[in-house]
Amino acid sequence: MKLFDINRLVVLLIPTFLRKRFNFALVRAMVQPVSTVMSLFEANRQANLYNLNHNGQVCKLRAVLNDAFDVEQRRIRIEDSERWDWTFVYQESEDKPLWLDTLLIASDAFTSDAGTDFTVVVPASLGEAIRPQMISLVNYYKLAGKRYSIIFN
Repeated sequence: MKLFDINRLVVLLIPTFLRKRFNFALVRAMVQPVSTVMSLFEANRQANLYNLNHNGQVCKLRAVLNDAFDVEQRRIRIEDSERWDWTFVYQESEDKPLWLDTLLIASDAFTSDAGTDFTVVVPASLGEAIRPQMISLVNYYKLAGKRYSIIFN
């Protein structure tokens, strides 16, 4: 959507007795830089409106990723990750579970996607080369404090 056509505006502002081919060409050449800046402004405006219309919601984030990387088939999806199985420490006679948040147990649960809030599932046919762009795009839109992993299937 163009805000207005600068070339048409210039033609309409030329007095009728000066409307000759040479004058049209001269005036259009003079406003060409303005037309270039205007087209850059409109492109930037459309990109900003797109960014403002999308956020960290699952449906919006999925749409952004599919728009960027898989336009035709739209196979990228976002799934909830499995949460950690918390270990509580207590004696059975007490019947009062106590969770120790400073206790870290080295296991494969911390190296897998068990500590993430969501998982981005990408088809393997798109290739691993898109991972850096995908990470930056997800980081831009996701909520602060949310953890995620990217899996290529």
